[in-house]
Amino acid sequence: MGQSFEARVDRTFLLGVGAQKAGTTWLHQTLAAVPKVNFGVRKEYHIWDVLSSDLFKKLRVTAAMVQDGVTDAAIRYRMQNESGYYAYYFNTLLDSGCRLAGDITPSYSALSSDDWTRVREVLHLIDAKLRVVFLMRDPFERCWSAVRMEKRFKN
Repeated sequence: MGQSFEARVDRTFLLGVGAQKAGTTWLHQTLAAVPKVNFGVRKEYHIWDVLSSDLFKKLRVTAAMVQDGVTDAAIRYRMQNESGYYAYYFNTLLDSGCRLAGDITPSYSALSSDDWTRVREVLHLIDAKLRVVFLMRDPFERCWSAVRMEKRFKN
């Protein structure tokens, strides 16, 4: 199990999960516009889904994709391959003075209960209050939203 300590009450780590096309981009944009909020290099880090299931292997960052130590790919590569780097990265963001940091990756909702047990151990290493947000949307509306998005991208 992770370290046992009282999380700092002046900082929060948000883990966003849920369905695709259910409002995670809106949530990220809305919160990121607030001073003292820092989500880091991206909205969706795709760490726990990649490490837990072959369904997400196309999202794995390879060493060949990493060009230097500070790019988006380099940070995600370290999170996917170095034990403890996920917590280190978000603690660094929170140590910089922000009050809220997080990872909003809808596909984390596909994790098994065993996967969540392992994720929880890492999340306890982040020195902040933990808040998990699960976003849902009417399935019919969500499907139509996905169709409209696909049509926009494929013209």
